[in-house]
Amino acid sequence: MNTPRERRRLAVGDRVRVDGVGHIVIGVSGTRVRLADEAGTVQATTVTELLSDDRVELIDTSVPEVARPEVGLEGLPAGAVEEASWWEAHIVEVVYGLPPDAPAGARPKPQYDPERTSLTAREKAKAAELAAAGRPVPISTLKHRRQRWETRGLAGLVDHRVAKRTSPTGRVDDRVVAAMRQAIEEATDKSSRTAGFAIWRTREILTAVGITADVVPSQRTMYRLFGRVITTV
Repeated sequence: MNTPRERRRLAVGDRVRVDGVGHIVIGVSGTRVRLADEAGTVQATTVTELLSDDRVELIDTSVPEVARPEVGLEGLPAGAVEEASWWEAHIVEVVYGLPPDAPAGARPKPQYDPERTSLTAREKAKAAELAAAGRPVPISTLKHRRQRWETRGLAGLVDHRVAKRTSPTGRVDDRVVAAMRQAIEEATDKSSRTAGFAIWRTREILTAVGITADVVPSQRTMYRLFGRVITTV
């Protein structure tokens, strides 16, 4: 098993095996983690206990680094993040059958049970539930939000209009912003925190994780990005 220092932090959608039984992380709140096994049974633990338990094995997952909840949320109003979190709770229930705050031992509602219903049926059930609660949303919109969440995590659920108004990094890909921040943080000596070094290191970081050059903006944009990011590090 990897040690906590050898892997990124746990996020909703991560998969682990506990004593050989597959589990999915359906909720992370502070240091608390909720897991659902293949039968839908929920148990709660802490990040430290989970990552230090020899019975636990992290399963390689396609959830990208960008799906970490904090990436892409910098500078957004609390209300926008709260709205995105509200959506995330509903989408997690659609995808995995249980909401993030499901108590230990909980079972999915029949209409959300992945063993009984298709993803499309679960999306229809959620759309009906939201309509009954006074929050009607087209099934196509719900599907689109689910896909964005699966790709970008919580940041993918933020209202794009709010993000464009408030994000200090504009439309630059969140992965580029995160890599730039990492590059600046690596330069512990302030004298080495130059734009030239940060841009060079940012490109290195992105290349190392397989992000293609077409995602990286122009040199001029990278310099502007450096000026915005360094004020927040």
